Formats: sequence, C-alpha cells, structure tokens
Amino acid sequence: MGTTAAIMVFLVVGVLVAVVVESQPGRGPPMERAGRLLRKQQYVRDRRYCRNSRCSSHGSCFFRKQRYSDTIGCRCDAYYTGSSCQWDACDEEGKYKKVEFANNGHTYCLSFGERRTGFNKERQRCSSILGGDLAAVRDLAIFNLLKSHIGTLRNDGAPAADWYTGGRDIGNNGIFVWVSTGEVNTFEGGWASGEPSDVGSAQYSCIAFALANSLRFNDLHCDNTGGSFSSWVAAGICEIAPPTTPPIVEV
Repeated sequence: MGTTAAIMVFLVVGVLVAVVVESQPGRGPPMERAGRLLRKQQYVRDRRYCRNSRCSSHGSCFFRKQRYSDTIGCRCDAYYTGSSCQWDACDEEGKYKKVEFANNGHTYCLSFGERRTGFNKERQRCSSILGGDLAAVRDLAIFNLLKSHIGTLRNDGAPAADWYTGGRDIGNNGIFVWVSTGEVNTFEGGWASGEPSDVGSAQYSCIAFALANSLRFNDLHCDNTGGSFSSWVAAGICEIAPPTTPPIVEV
C-alpha cells in the first residue's frame, strides 16, 4: 500500500471512530456535554442560594428551573425593593420620608428635593422606583397630613421649597385633574389666597405645596430642569396604593 493510500485509510478510520463516539446514547457532542455539566453546577449553586436565604426578612427566595437557564431571585414584600429586598422602597438610602395614612391604606413618599427636576421627572421617578404615581390630594385630611410632614422635612433640613402633587391643568382651561386617575379636582380648600393665579398657562399648571404660600397650593411651573429655574429646588409626593401581588426582583 502506498503512502497516499495509507493516509486515506487512516483518515477514514479516524472519522468513523469519531462518529461512533459522538453518537453514543446519553453522551452527545462534547459541547453539549459541557453545557449539561455547567447547567448542573448552576442548578446546585442556585439551590444553595435559596437554602442559605440570601433574601432579607422582607422577601422570600424563589427558584425556577428552566431548560436552558435557571432563574433565581427574591420575591419582595409590599413596599420593599433591592436585589435582596433590603430596602424600604419609600426610604431607599434616606431619599424619601414615608407617611402612612390609615384612612385609605395608602403610603405617601415625600422626596427631600433636588435641583433641575419637574412634574414629569418626579412622576417618572415615582412610577419606576416606587411603583406609584404623584399624589391625589382629594380632601382636607390628606392635605393636612402631607402639609404637616412637609413642614417636618423642612425643619429637618430638606432643601426643597415646593412639592409637586399629581394635580395638573392638562387642558390649560382652569380645570385641574389628578393624573393618576383622571378625575377632576373638587377639593378647593388647599389653595393659597389668590391661587390659582396662572389659569390658562401651559407652564404654570401643576398643583404643588409651595413654601412661599405657607405650604398651601400654588399652580406651579411644571419644569425647572434648566434655564432661569435651574437653581430652584423642588420635590415630589408619591402615592402608593397597597399592591395586589408582591413584585419579583430577579438577581
């Protein structure tokens, strides 16, 4: 047998052996076997994660085995967030003051305030971080509760001068609605004397507790993210209704 023929026979035999090895039941190609091993190791690690209870006392660990990847995480109790449910969503790193109102079971989160904020920015923050909406101050009881706590915040050094509620004159026609529900505001007892004073203005159309008006309602400018309002410190009041199901935070 010549050299060329011998080489050809060797290659053919090698290919046949490889085919036989790769086709053995229960083994599969090397990459597939490696994938199964990694998934098994991941499964053991994930089960150990839940067994060691990495979630705080405000959440419970869940483990969901799937075909290609497993999911683990913490199912947080109401009003808690973070990868281990370690933060009260309404007091994350001291950014908010939490106020609970027994009359309606709602929680109100009062921001300490910052520069360059506005109605839309505070509303988006309220929704994405806290799962609520800017507060609907429908009656005197809610008004007095929030006004009192805003006063406490000021005494504690909060820099904000105005706190946005969820009231806005969307149509610029003097009719203020609560954006969380779309209902028309019928509570007139919160306005400062002479307010609202900018009816019809597209900019000054947001209801806020205003320090300049002894923390009564003013139809405030809705945006101070730049321009002449950039030095003005404002804040938002987020209203959170009791959740029907706890959120899931995956890690």
